[in-house]
Amino acid sequence: MVYLCADLEVARANVLRRFEGLPYGPLDLLPGRRPALAETVVPERSVVDAVSDAGCRAAGLPTTYPLDQRGTPVPRGRCQPIGRTAWSQGEPGIACRSAAVGPPTRGEELAWFPDHAGPLALSSVRAFEAWFA
Repeated sequence: MVYLCADLEVARANVLRRFEGLPYGPLDLLPGRRPALAETVVPERSVVDAVSDAGCRAAGLPTTYPLDQRGTPVPRGRCQPIGRTAWSQGEPGIACRSAAVGPPTRGEELAWFPDHAGPLALSSVRAFEAWFA
């Protein structure tokens, strides 16, 4: 599985999320150790929808996803069976709302299954300093 971010805002939010609770952040890393951005070309495919309210309901998620009705993040353990089912049914991937980007902005991510959907083409790689700021 390859996890993709729909845009730079989601990519930045995911980097910051990986460093939550740590005593250092991405800027504290040596320049060669900071996250690079790999841009890909994603082929047109119909994927499982966990972006729209209807798609979230069909997947068994609340329409408030990535939060539950109380405003608490939906745990990964609740989402993993959805991914396993999509995989076992031969789906090419799952488009979902990003848990890294908080309200009021909604970002999107894509879980891509290369074995079902085919490989991704790498279009460019940008150094941290060229994309994160």
